[in-house]
Amino acid sequence: MPLYYYQLVTLLDTILVLFDIPFSYIKWQPIHSLYSLYSFLPRWVKLHTGDRRLGDCREHIDLNDIKIPSFFISHAWKGTFRQLVRTVSNFLRNASEDTAVWIDCISVNQHSDTRPLINMADVAAFEDTVEKCHGMIVVVDMAYLNPATRGWCLFEWDKALKHHDFEGLCFAGMSVEDRAKVVKGIDVERAICFDPGDLKMIHANIIENYGTLADFNTYLKLQLILCPPSYKTDLEQLAKRSKGTVWDFGQVHEWLDGNAKCLCFEAGAGTGKSTVSAALLKELFPTITIPKKVP
Repeated sequence: MPLYYYQLVTLLDTILVLFDIPFSYIKWQPIHSLYSLYSFLPRWVKLHTGDRRLGDCREHIDLNDIKIPSFFISHAWKGTFRQLVRTVSNFLRNASEDTAVWIDCISVNQHSDTRPLINMADVAAFEDTVEKCHGMIVVVDMAYLNPATRGWCLFEWDKALKHHDFEGLCFAGMSVEDRAKVVKGIDVERAICFDPGDLKMIHANIIENYGTLADFNTYLKLQLILCPPSYKTDLEQLAKRSKGTVWDFGQVHEWLDGNAKCLCFEAGAGTGKSTVSAALLKELFPTITIPKKVP
């Protein structure tokens, strides 16, 4: 698959600019759909992109903002565009300024009626895109839909697990109660797809990776129950804060080599407790891995 397909991403700053654009065009919409991604697609994307991807439209997105993505954004289309932007922005609030993300409504040609081959090629590139990213951010907007009930969401999560293990699958925007609902809703056999052929393809992919649909359900539920599911992104951001720092953990090693059972860093807020903890974990456990499949 050409590199071009997964270069079509946008920086968070660009998304924030776009965030305010569609609503001036759809103010007449009922309030319940004003922020809907379903409204954003036909009322703005299709209307203002001709037959192109939004990511190809230089009048809307600067060429300098097209980068190789760091994160693939997974979301349910019944969720809101506002929640999508806010959740991603909050999750990556400490990320570097050149962090890029891949979002389907911007990176995939949405004109399946007039450009079906391009649309199909973009969709077929999903797995390549996930593999090239560092991980996946799942935007949870439970006020509108449980993403675990959608076939395409489960397909994307399967690809994230395949290429990045569970450390690369990050759920954002959900409460403890939301997590319980997501876990309860995981049943790939009964997942919803507009096209039955898509669901058949998704089932075949998951069976290839996990043996059975039930094994995938079990593995995904188990990992989500282990709250929090991932520290990878947080640890990476903390490491960036202390880049270039030379750590001397000699006394810590001496203490841990004794009969110590617990080590605590105590200090005031904002003094670097998390940063030094992340650095110590990296030194003590440099090669921690998480198994890909249910034993």
